[in-house]
Amino acid sequence: MEIDLKTKIKQALQATKNYLNNKPKEKAYRSLIKSITWRLIGTLSLVFVTYLFTQKLDLSVAIGGIDIISNLILYFVHERVWEHIAWGRTFWDLITFTDNKKRSLAKAISWRILASLYLVLVSYFLTGDPVVSVAISLIDAFLNIIEYYLHERVWNSVKFGR
Repeated sequence: MEIDLKTKIKQALQATKNYLNNKPKEKAYRSLIKSITWRLIGTLSLVFVTYLFTQKLDLSVAIGGIDIISNLILYFVHERVWEHIAWGRTFWDLITFTDNKKRSLAKAISWRILASLYLVLVSYFLTGDPVVSVAISLIDAFLNIIEYYLHERVWNSVKFGR
């Protein structure tokens, strides 16, 4: 029992040292796979919402296609930035290499703001209608906040890439 406790203390100290040195704990390939799974969910939702407003499948797929490529890059950068942000991490989170619910929610909100601003621009460019562009972005944002939070909670339980 004593050896196990000493080992756990050493692991906790090492995790803290790594964190204080601002070294990422998650691998880049984990962020890449998370990016891909998130983009699939987000894009399918966006195509559906866009179609509800425009009734044009080709336009909906075009917006979804642009969105999936550009947001794959934006999401990857978002994940890498958050890996270096200490806010919302507890000592236990450092030891277990997980995020708590408060941090997952903050990540969801920050991502949604970034993605929504970008979506308004893309939608406006393709539809030419500012009202439709904002409506698509707002409804997509509402749905995606829920979807993103659930995505984060699922990935929080996945050990791959840690």
